Amino acid sequence: MQNQDFTILTENLSELYAYDTGCTDSGVKNEELRSKMINCIRNSPEDEFRVFISIYVREKFLIPEAIKEGYGLEDVKNFIEWLDQYMDYAI
Repeated sequence: MQNQDFTILTENLSELYAYDTGCTDSGVKNEELRSKMINCIRNSPEDEFRVFISIYVREKFLIPEAIKEGYGLEDVKNFIEWLDQYMDYAI
């Protein structure tokens, strides 16, 4: 995966996830962007994406600051389900 792909995913996963899970005020609805991101995921080597998404999930939901804000394992579960349902990536 190229650095540009990582940047696109890092900058936009949260916004699409927020919108798709009901946070329409803080989320983004952009199907063209979603398609571009799905292509980034599909075209990345599995091992590179696995590392990327593992770090992303840890930073978003499981670092001490995120846990203090109320995030936890249930959010990781929901995010994984979202990846499968909305981003065509099954773990």
